[in-house]
Amino acid sequence: MENYNLVYDYFENASTFENTGFIISCTIVAFIIYAIVKDVQYKIGILVFLVVSFLFSLMYNVLGFRTYEKIEQRFEDDNFRTVVGVVSEYLPRIPEEKGSMETFLIDSVAFSFSDNMKTEGYNTTCNEGGLVCGNGQQLKIEYISTFSLLIENDTSNFMGTVLGNQIIKIYQKE
Repeated sequence: MENYNLVYDYFENASTFENTGFIISCTIVAFIIYAIVKDVQYKIGILVFLVVSFLFSLMYNVLGFRTYEKIEQRFEDDNFRTVVGVVSEYLPRIPEEKGSMETFLIDSVAFSFSDNMKTEGYNTTCNEGGLVCGNGQQLKIEYISTFSLLIENDTSNFMGTVLGNQIIKIYQKE
């Protein structure tokens, strides 16, 4: 049997709460400004900003945590797919093109992602130091169809190809 080394594990690298520090910092700054400002009109504006920021950050973190829990549950229930093979039809992300995606196939299973578009799972392109950098690489990928994650049910390979697959774990052949 061929040996593969784990290179990326979503559960060790989940970015669900990466913006929390920024949001907390902005809130602290807004509180300091609120304390310094004497004009009531400005205080009301700052207060509205604080409430909206708090609600937005709460929603962002709750939804992010729910997605993390869904993915974790899928893995605990063995409700994910695995593909092993050689990277083919690799197309790199073109940094100059804003919506550009890195795409490739492994055994007819399509994967696409971009560092510009945060998604749950692996999304580091070759330009940013990612693992997949061309055809011929021997990989093992554990993934979940993006659509099946949304509807919370398994879907066909076709739907994964059309709407994308979230890479949860990547292994590289030794």
